[in-house]
Amino acid sequence: MECGELETEITPALGHVWSEVVVDIAATCTEDGQQSRHCDRCGEVTDVEVIPATGHSFGEWATDAEASCEAAGQRSHTCSACGIVETEEIPALGHAWGEPVIDVAATCTENGQQSRHCERCGAVSEVEVILATGHSFGEWTTDAEASCEAAGQRSHVCSACGIVETEEIPALGHVWGEPVVDIAATCTENGQQSRHCERCGEVTDVEVIPATGHSFGEWTTDAEASCEAAGQRSHTCSACGIVETEEIPALGHAWGEPVVDVAATCTENGQQSRHCERCGAVSDEEVILATGHSFGEWVSDGNATCTEDGTETRVCAACGESETRTQEGSAKGHSFGEWVYDGNATYEADGTETRVCSACGTKETRVKEGSALQHSWSEEWTIDKAPTCTEAGERSHHCTTCDERKDIEEIPAAGHSFGEWTVTKAATCQEAGERFHTCTVCGVTETEIVPQLAHDFSAWSLVNAPTCTEAGTR
Repeated sequence: MECGELETEITPALGHVWSEVVVDIAATCTEDGQQSRHCDRCGEVTDVEVIPATGHSFGEWATDAEASCEAAGQRSHTCSACGIVETEEIPALGHAWGEPVIDVAATCTENGQQSRHCERCGAVSEVEVILATGHSFGEWTTDAEASCEAAGQRSHVCSACGIVETEEIPALGHVWGEPVVDIAATCTENGQQSRHCERCGEVTDVEVIPATGHSFGEWTTDAEASCEAAGQRSHTCSACGIVETEEIPALGHAWGEPVVDVAATCTENGQQSRHCERCGAVSDEEVILATGHSFGEWVSDGNATCTEDGTETRVCAACGESETRTQEGSAKGHSFGEWVYDGNATYEADGTETRVCSACGTKETRVKEGSALQHSWSEEWTIDKAPTCTEAGERSHHCTTCDERKDIEEIPAAGHSFGEWTVTKAATCQEAGERFHTCTVCGVTETEIVPQLAHDFSAWSLVNAPTCTEAGTR
């Protein structure tokens, strides 16, 4: 039987393993794609870059619908990359009329017919009747009324043979009204007028109405001109509202007389220039030279020391600026007292003695020969570190004056003194047990496993009795 005890430890982070650049989103004809590098371990992404859109790659034009005499056709071509289709109209061809031909020859009993045919589509125009040689026809009957542009039809029947003769009723022709405005002209675009048929609405005499042109108002200043920058003015069309703009030229500078901008001093140049009276711009800048100092006599500053020269100073009468230099040969030299022992000798080295300058306090130190101290060793051993059960101790001879040590020796570790075993978990036939004993000196505890016991099985018991065809269990 398992006890469920779990031991864990920290596993250091592995760090990313970046792949070569891969395409995450392929660029299309119209949209940018994307590429980057991926961590082979966790999928993190870096170095993301845009792949520009490729643009369409159209093939040759293909005719989708042929143009006819009266109807426009269509052609198209396809992008080989994305499959988008671009279409374009093929203009209608118009009829190609041939010479008149006889469609039906006239007989003595029937009218014939002739017409002109389109050589491309077979359309028929200018149909004419070739009169029959002679029948005895009755009154005419209207079969189809004529319109403005299309002929009608009438017929009569021969009283002798019963054949029917038909005749075209000529087209009525249009009834044109007075000119009307179809599209009103604007400031920038032409309009249109025409005459309409009062019977069928057909249009004729189409004429262009010229654009009226803009009707601009007074100019308005949008931005005032300055000395260096142009301004702008505009006016608006009262008919359509469009705005027309125009540049107002820059005014140019209005320069004044020269003025002093910065007065010259003893050490720095000044400046004069001319200023624009309108915008304050500056021109014709000129330097006004510095005047130079007017120094007095040198005066000692009284700051010499024992080892260093002091300084002397002079002052400019114009600006108060001062100038200082070293006053050569003004150092005073030290005034030392008697040597005094510093009381710092050790057992290993001599001590020192010092003297002091009464003027500046500077100290001068030297070794005092023969002042080193001497050790006084004890004859008894001193226990510096007592031994424990697991660690060695230490003993030595000490100086009675300074506690310095010599003759240092190791004292061996004593070893543990364990008591009787105590069982904390009894062993069973399914898992091991545990026991411990404790050192009576240092209190450390030692633990060990008690081996798992062997199983002590009982006699067999029948669970499922066997049958003729199936095994049993016990």
